[in-house]
Formats: sequence, structure tokens, C-alpha cells
Amino acid sequence: MPSRVDDVMKLLNRVAEERGMMDVWTNCRRGALLTGGSAVVGGLLIGPPGFVVGALVGGLLSWRKSGEFKTAYQILLEFTATERQKLCMEVMAIVTEFDWNDASDLIRLVMKNPTVLKEVTGVLNTHLSNKLKA
Repeated sequence: MPSRVDDVMKLLNRVAEERGMMDVWTNCRRGALLTGGSAVVGGLLIGPPGFVVGALVGGLLSWRKSGEFKTAYQILLEFTATERQKLCMEVMAIVTEFDWNDASDLIRLVMKNPTVLKEVTGVLNTHLSNKLKA
């Protein structure tokens, strides 16, 4: 059974890579708060021109930190064993119709079937979203 879990995790990594999934939302919120907060502080300190200066400084700081995105695979590695097991069981319920020997077989079978790929992507999205909200 552990090899099946490993195969499913490799499948999820591949699906995430293909879809370009990453945690962009966290950095967007951080950037917005940094830019908005800097604008308010600048406005309080300098007055109306301070809003512009503060927003400019905050925007530049946000831009400098924009390269710190986590890939979906990095987020999957942060899952607890229980969360990972639950995710794998849900995906295995979707791919029960397939008979595979290794991860490459499973990946090939799922990527060829758009319906199953959509379901697997949906499950992955749900679990990643729940992890990021926590």
C-alpha cells in the first residue's frame, strides 16, 4: 500500500506541475497589506504626498518579496501524515478503474483521461485551498 501512496503523491506532483499550481494568494495578500500599510503610514507622517511615497515604497518592497512563491509540491510536503493519507485515499477512489504498476503508469493513464484528470485536479485544489486557509 505505501507504494500506491507514493505513486499517488508523484501523480499529484505532476498534475500540480502541469497546471502551474502555486501559492500566489498568500504573497498577494502580503503585498497588498504592505503597500496599503506603507501608504497609510506615509500619509500620516508626510500628508497627501506621503500616500504616494508610502505606496511607492510599499510596492517596491512587495515586488522584492514576490519571488517567494511555494509550489504545490512544497505545500504537499507540509501536509501531516494524516492529511496526506486522506488526500491519497480520495485520489485512489477516483483512479480505482485503473490498473497500474508504478507511478509513471498511473501518471500516463490519468493524463490521457480528461475526466479523471479534472477530478484529481479538483481534489488537489480543495486540499491545497484548505491547507492555505488554515
